[in-house]
Amino acid sequence: MNHSKEIKDVFPNLPERIIGLGELAYNLWWSWHPAARMLFKMIDRPAWKES
Repeated sequence: MNHSKEIKDVFPNLPERIIGLGELAYNLWWSWHPAARMLFKMIDRPAWKES
């Protein structure tokens, strides 16, 4: 499901090229999928540890 408009409202400064990360962040599938969890961890390891 494409929620690009809603994602842009929540994250107005998110570059278009990575808008998919905003959509993924609101999809609970990633929280159960090890490879998807690693994606978020690789993006910003310190922020991941804080969360």
